[in-house]
Amino acid sequence: MRLYFLATSLKWIDGYSYVITAQNFLNPSEFGELVELRTIKTHLGYSLLLSLSFILFGVSTESALLMTAIISSFSAPLLYVFARELTEKKEVAILSGIILSFNPLHLRYSTLVMSDSVGISFILLFFI
Repeated sequence: MRLYFLATSLKWIDGYSYVITAQNFLNPSEFGELVELRTIKTHLGYSLLLSLSFILFGVSTESALLMTAIISSFSAPLLYVFARELTEKKEVAILSGIILSFNPLHLRYSTLVMSDSVGISFILLFFI
């Protein structure tokens, strides 16, 4: 479902900032755009993930979008495991995973170059 809604361009200034920071990590002289120190401090983790995606799939908007969709798709199974360990009830765990899977905001943010849904996946991974 995430791939169906996948955007084809950068729609927000945050996504553009993440991509430029990641490109500057790979080759600072080629892209030539200055990245403020404040931007690097706040976007460091997600931009490094984007750099890895650029190394694996090539430098393009589509590779950044694909990486975000792939990592975000793990959030529902991770939430299932977290809820199962927390409540020890399988029904609650299944319901929580289903609710997150069809949450419109989570679906939307997982198809943009934004760190929000990727952050949820890593937070859940941390708590498991």
